[in-house]
Amino acid sequence: MNPANDYAKKDLPDSLRNRFTEFYVDEANAVSDIAQIVSHYLPALADTRGGKLKKALVGFYLKMRKERGIRDMSGKSATISLRTLARCLQSARDVFGSSPTGINQTIELAFKSGLDQDSTKRVNELILGGVENYTVVGILVQKS
Repeated sequence: MNPANDYAKKDLPDSLRNRFTEFYVDEANAVSDIAQIVSHYLPALADTRGGKLKKALVGFYLKMRKERGIRDMSGKSATISLRTLARCLQSARDVFGSSPTGINQTIELAFKSGLDQDSTKRVNELILGGVENYTVVGILVQKS
């Protein structure tokens, strides 16, 4: 299994590496690209209400990527990547069947696990600061 960070990774020997072609692909940062990834993992979000949830998920992920003060328990900057989002969405689909409650739980698990206390509070603020009168966490709850 590939580790989620660069710790303990070793380069392949040149004799093996020369047998392959390497491509560098930038990480998807455009709203449309992230929305397509969300749609791939959660195809149940195709209806109108699901579209709002998809937009909220994309907005939340992009806000998380821009946050600079989020630290893990060791004090290092936390890594938020497409891998984090993909694992979150895959768990929501596979374990919870794309239910809003399941999406809520997997968002909290994927994005809040291992963070220090201040960072956890900040992520809670981002989760509760929803998009278009909905919260990301359990999009079912309309704000008043």
